[in-house]
Parts: sequence; C-alpha cells; structure tokens
Amino acid sequence: MPESLPSRARVVIVGGGVVGCSIAYHLVERGCADVVLLEKSDLTTGATWHAAGLVGQLRSSRNVTRMIQYSVKLYGDLETRTGQATGWSPVGSLRIASSTERMNELRKIANTGRGFGLDVHLLDPSETKQRFPIADLEGVVGSAYVESDGHADPSMLTRALTSGARAGGATIVCHTRVTGFSIESGSVTGVETDRGVIECDAVVNAAGMWARRIGAMAGVNVPVVPLEHQFLVTTPIPDLPRDLPVTRDPDNAIYYRGEVGGLVVGGFEPEPLPWCVDGVPWEFSAELLEPNLDQFEPLSRSALRRTPCLESVGVKKIVNGPDGYSPDGSYVLGPAPELRNFFVAAGMNCFGIAGAGGVGRALAEWILDGEPSLDLWPLDIRRFGGPQFRSTRLVVDRCMEHYPKHYSIAWPMYAHRSARRLRRSPLHDHLSSKRSVFGEKNGWERVQWLAPQGVEPCEEMTFGRPSWHDVVAEEVHAVREGVALLDQTSFGKIDVRGPGALDALQRLSTRDIDRPPGTLSYTQMCNERGGIECDVTIARTDDERFYIITGTSFLAHDLDWISRHLPRNGSAMATDATSSFAVINLGGPRSRDLLRRVSDDDVSHEGFPFAGCRRIHIGCAPLLALRVSYHGELGWELHIPTEFGAYVYETLWSAGEELGVRDIGYRALESCRLEKGYLYWSADVTPDDNPYEAGLGFNVNLDKGDFLGREALARIKAAGPARKLCYFTLAEETQLFGTEPILRDGRVLGIVTSGGYGHHVGKTIAYGYLPIEDSGHRDYSIAAFGIEVAATRHSRAVHDPDRKRMLR
Repeated sequence: MPESLPSRARVVIVGGGVVGCSIAYHLVERGCADVVLLEKSDLTTGATWHAAGLVGQLRSSRNVTRMIQYSVKLYGDLETRTGQATGWSPVGSLRIASSTERMNELRKIANTGRGFGLDVHLLDPSETKQRFPIADLEGVVGSAYVESDGHADPSMLTRALTSGARAGGATIVCHTRVTGFSIESGSVTGVETDRGVIECDAVVNAAGMWARRIGAMAGVNVPVVPLEHQFLVTTPIPDLPRDLPVTRDPDNAIYYRGEVGGLVVGGFEPEPLPWCVDGVPWEFSAELLEPNLDQFEPLSRSALRRTPCLESVGVKKIVNGPDGYSPDGSYVLGPAPELRNFFVAAGMNCFGIAGAGGVGRALAEWILDGEPSLDLWPLDIRRFGGPQFRSTRLVVDRCMEHYPKHYSIAWPMYAHRSARRLRRSPLHDHLSSKRSVFGEKNGWERVQWLAPQGVEPCEEMTFGRPSWHDVVAEEVHAVREGVALLDQTSFGKIDVRGPGALDALQRLSTRDIDRPPGTLSYTQMCNERGGIECDVTIARTDDERFYIITGTSFLAHDLDWISRHLPRNGSAMATDATSSFAVINLGGPRSRDLLRRVSDDDVSHEGFPFAGCRRIHIGCAPLLALRVSYHGELGWELHIPTEFGAYVYETLWSAGEELGVRDIGYRALESCRLEKGYLYWSADVTPDDNPYEAGLGFNVNLDKGDFLGREALARIKAAGPARKLCYFTLAEETQLFGTEPILRDGRVLGIVTSGGYGHHVGKTIAYGYLPIEDSGHRDYSIAAFGIEVAATRHSRAVHDPDRKRMLR
C-alpha cells in the first residue's frame, strides 16, 4: 500500500528508478530531509530493473569521467553506509580493437585516461586472451583494460540508495501518478497527483522514458525518447572463468558481462528501433517488449564468431527493454530554462547505472547550492535550447543516429547527418554555390571551409592530418594578409532592455559596463564561486538597451543565466534576438578599404575606434557594426536585419573582388583564434575556472561595486590563483583534440583544453591549465596518442601580442 501523501515538501522527485533514488539519497546526505519521491508504480519498474548494469568510467569529458568515478566509489561504500548490498562487482573492463583505426582510438582513450588520472592499460592480443580467454582472437589487434570498472545489480543498487534516503528522512511514495503542476510567476508551487497536491520549492523530473511527458505538463521540453535495447542471458557455461571483465567488442557492436555462471550478451545495432515516441503509456510497468529476433540476429552472429563457446549453450532469456535516449547520446541534466525551480535528470542512454551516483550528487548540488561542484555543460539540458529540439521527429532521428555511436569510432569533429539544413542564414545559398563544406551547430548550417575546384567538398574521418589542412591554410592567409568574409549568423544574440537593464547587467558582469552608448564590453559573468558562467560581448546601443553576443551553442544557457538574475519587478527584460540578425565577419588588413567602398559612414580608426559599435549603412542597407575581432586582425562584425543579409553580402563581394576578397569558414577562424590567444567558453574557460586563472583578470573590476562572484574573486586575487592557463607551441605538427596530458619530468600536470594548428605561425598550438608552482618553466611535453612531443610555453600570444594589427 502507498504511504500517505505529504501536503508539502522542499523537493519533490518524480520517478523511482535508480537515478531518482540516488537524487533522494544525496539530498538527505546533504541534510535536506524534506524530500518526497513519487513513483507511479513500484521502484525500479521503468528501465532500471532490466538494465545490464555496466559501469565504465572513462568518457571524453574529464568531469563526466569524474562523475562516474564518484559512482564507482559510492557503489563500493554503499553497503557499509546502508547495510544493503548493491551487487557491485569491480571486475574491470576490456575494450577490444579489431582494426587499426580502432586501436588508434584506444591509444587516444588511454592517453585521455592518463590525463584524467585513470589507469588504462593497452594490451596486445595474447594479453587480451588472458583477460578474456573465451574469445576467438581472429582480427584482434589489441585492447584497452581498466581495472576499476565493473558492473552492478540495478535493483539491489536502487534498494540500497532507497534505504539510505529513507534512513535520512526522505518519504518514498509509490503507486501515485503525477497529473500536473501548479505554476505561478515562472516557478512550480505544487505537484498535482491522482491522490492530491504536494506544495514544494523544487521539482526534479527523473521519470526516465516518461520524462518528456512529465516535462510537457509543466511546459518544459525534455528531448528524450525511448529506443529498444536487447540482450540475451545464457545458461551456465562450463568452465567459464569467474570474474570475467565487462568486455566490449565495438567493431562487432557487442558487449559481455558475467551472469551467474553464464553471460549477458548485448550490443548496439546500427539501425535501432524507436518505441512509443509520442509517449510511453503510464500503465507500462516492469514489462518487456517482445524479443525481435531479426533485429538481434546480427549481434548474435557477431557474438558467435567472437565467442564460439556460445554455440553449445542455451539461451535462458532475451531481454528487450526500452530506455530513454537523448539527441547526442549524453545525459539530460540540470535546471530547465522554462521554469526557475524545475530540474531534469533523464536521457540515461543505456549507461544510467554508471552515472546514477554522480548524477544524484550533481542534482543535489544544483538544487541546494544553485550549481554543481563540477562543470557539467556536456550534460546540461540547456545545450538543447534550440527550438528544433521540440520536434519529436528531430529528437527521434538524432537518437537513432547516436545509438550506434555507442560503439562506432568516435571520430574527431564528427558532423551530424540527420535533421540537417534546418537553420540557414540568408547567405547560405550563395556560400553553397561556392562549394562550401557545412557543419552544424544548434541546428545552424555553418561553413567549415570552402573546397576549391579539384578538392572533394567533404570531410574525411581521421585521427591524422585532415584533408582540408592546406585549404584552410589559404583561408587563414586571406584573413591575415588580405580581406575575408565569414558568415556568423548563427551567433547567439540577446536583447536586454528596460530602466533596470544597466543595473542588472552590472550585477552580473565582472567588468564595468557603464559606458556610453556606442561602446562594447567584453566581459565574463561569474557564479558565487567566481567560476565563469558566461563569456560574452555586450554592445550598449542606447541608455536602456544592450545587445549581447554569445556562442552559437550557448544561447539558451546564457539567456537562462541572465534571465534568472533579472529583477522580479519587470524593470529589465531579456529576449532571444538570434533570428533577427544575420552576421558577416569582415576581417583582414584590407577590410577598412572594402568597407569604405560600400559605406558613406566614417569607418576610420578615429571615427570608429576599436570596441565601438555604430549604426551604419552598407549600400542602402542599415545595420549595426561592431569593431571587434576574434581572429586578431582589423575587422568588424556586421549585424544585419535578416532581410538585408543577402544584399549586404552581395554588395561586399562585388566591391571586394578587386581587393581579392575571399570567403572563409570556421576552421580558419579556429586556427586564427588559437594563434591570437583567444579563449573559448566550455573548453578553455568554464564554471570550474575563474578569470584570474584564465588570464582574464583585466576584465575584473573589483571597485565598481557589488557583483555576482565579487567576494570569491577578491579572495582569489588576494591569495593568488592556484592554477594558470598556459599557452604552448609544439615542436612537431601534432593532431590535438583536447584532454591530452601536459607533462614535465614525467609528471602529468594538466590536460589540453583546446589545441590545433596555427597556419600563419606554422606550429601546433595548445592551451591548458597548470598548477601555479609548475607554470613558470619554458619546456614541457604534451602526449598525443601516447607519444610525447616537446612543447614550449609562451608568456604571450605568438601572433601580434601587442594587438597592433587590430588597432590600426
């Protein structure tokens, strides 16, 4: 029988799977006992009960890896804490390579693990056989082994978390379905159920494959849909070694783990099957779907080839259980931008057991502290802020694309193939006709580079030198020595206006932005710890109006951060202005010559100084011009009402042909910004980093009055930062993708935050944080694919450190 329904709680959690129970456990561990968890059926009766329970720690993000490392530690300690067994088996994990490309990926993985402090051992085929003796080694090149990985029993683990939550005071109420939410002034005030209403201060949607339906009740978009996932359980296998490592054979799309003398065998087929994408029935509970033998047959054939012992054993059962998947294969966590106190923990993508411990802790921190202790932007729900993610068709297509990527090679700079050509700038057709190679970000088609005649206009998947290397070098030369145009319409743009706008933005910004209309302020916005939440440019266009520019993917995050901190009296309003303006970046030493040919306005250095913004005309078209540069050359960002965008481009191109104008893409811009020492939020600066560590202390004005994070920043400045973002060039051309270890005398001191080839300076460039006591040397090394390359630290940017080229 269900427990009685409380009339009020500080936090209400919707969903009684392993994730919801972990959140409850961590809230009470933090002293928040006023927690109610609601489950429409019995605990674990969603996707948890039929999960395979694999726990692999190493991920592409250091903080996601740290989060799962915490899960492993918790699962090892939980029985002692609660008296309930978790079924945690630290048997290790093995990932097999059956191709040279896969082995290169494993070398990259091992290299990443070294930077993260996680031991990843590369094994040859004979060592692989020792770890997984039932394998047929045909085609095996090698493997990677992580000793501290393993698997857990999902139901036992959930019961242990529930026991700990109840012991701390949490109330678990089963057989109670949520029917809606009471909402006032942008916040949830109550959770409506079929047994009454619970008033609350915060809600967590941890409803798994039902999360999208629950979110819709509150007007919150949760881009998660169910896909089918199958595995089989064998009968006992004679002489099967105990404690076999969890083994993945990604080239054959299969995985194994031990199960009571037999094996669990599953995988990720290339063409997954969606299920009930318009909404899972509420009545679906502790149920499985009918096995789809045709769908599973390719996986079973692969398993029989790799482990011939399966030919002589029986199949105890085939499990076909749906689970919630996200459009990029990662968790969907954090505060929903639509409501101030509505949090989401969904989209477990078949590795919910691995992350449940860390997810529970992160959500407890988000609710109680306002932010997690680790930057979790790769998992943040606000990364799906684009309006396209409200489309069920898009979410399904992207989920189906990413499902097989569990085991496909994680090629760098992968471009989505599904749901393309959604958001196109008014320049798109012009640039497409010029053999542009497009990437996609937040739904926008963006030019990566333009293929000359004789060069195939596509990007090959490789860990080596990319096919576009020489073409991008020519584009960099154009912006460094001539004049270039780059379509940056995809920029996120935020309009903040009202009599309280200045005070609100002053409260958020580290810089003093109380400057006259017609000026720009590059500034950070920090959290209470002094961590960088936003990295933006603010144009003051009028006394009570500000125009903020941010990265394409960061719009929803930054708009949410700003909106949450605006005064409640309505004296300031923030709105998304992205689609209202096309943007053309005009740059290079001849850019002023071109601008003068098409505009009658004063664009001299004296009449239009750096860090200024002016309303000008190009031809007959009005626009807002910003004198700013992310490539390090003389240049302007031209923010054009969308309907004039194509006209302005045509006018610039026609007038610029005599000057040798060239179109460039984002690959060239990335090379230029690395040379110039410019930073990128989410990689070089994050909420884990403060401006003094990042070399942005010049942007912190402690004397302007109070602002968010000021106290923390004042303490950091007084004590001195503990780390420093350093700038390196490498002795050899090296492919860097981030997370590579930075070493000195054999010690790992940090990891590369971003890196790439500087085509103008002719060197590979890397950024990375080092402990302050280790940051003063000249000579270091950076390990890529396990090979250490000499690296030189520079105290200033290698290109135009005095900014003379930008300020002429």
